[in-house]
This record gives sequence, C-alpha cells and structure tokens, in this order.
Amino acid sequence: MISALVAATLLRMTMLNDSGLTTLARRIRAARQIAGLRQGDLAALVDVSRSAVNEWEAGRTEPAASKMFAIARATQQPLDWFAEGLLSDPRARRDSNSQPSDP
Repeated sequence: MISALVAATLLRMTMLNDSGLTTLARRIRAARQIAGLRQGDLAALVDVSRSAVNEWEAGRTEPAASKMFAIARATQQPLDWFAEGLLSDPRARRDSNSQPSDP
C-alpha cells in the first residue's frame, strides 16, 4: 500500500506536470493550492493584497519579477517551473547546454 506521503508527492507531480497548466495564472493557482495556501495566505507571504493574488490567478495581471521570486519561495516551487510549466532536472538542462570539448 502506498503511504500518504508518497501518494501526495505523486499527486503533486501529476498536477505540476499537467498539460492544462498552460498559463502563468493557472500555474500560480496550482502551486498555491498544492502548498495548501489560501489566496490571503499567499498574499501575506508575498506582501501583496489578496485581490492582487486573485488578479494573477484570473490572468488579468501578472506579478512583477520580484514577486515571482516570493511566490516560488512561498509555494516551494522552482522559479523556472512558473515560466516553463514543466518540472525538469536542472542538471539535464545544464548538460544539454554545454558545448562538446575539443579532443
């Protein structure tokens, strides 16, 4: 039987890699929900109003870059996930960007 922690981790990864999370607004909302935060909780952690979080999640406005760092920290999600929408191994990206060495 799968432990509650393993089940929660699998659910989190499924939600974060969901192809339906195609917009920043949807990713902010998903990250907040996965972190178990209400809009007011995230607002307090990021130092904005609850209505600002609501506007972000509705896609009417986007947070400033400095607020994206705070959102990532508050929701414990990698910053690049908000931009790219997929969880990825940073080592794989670094390896694929490296140039082959001369023999």
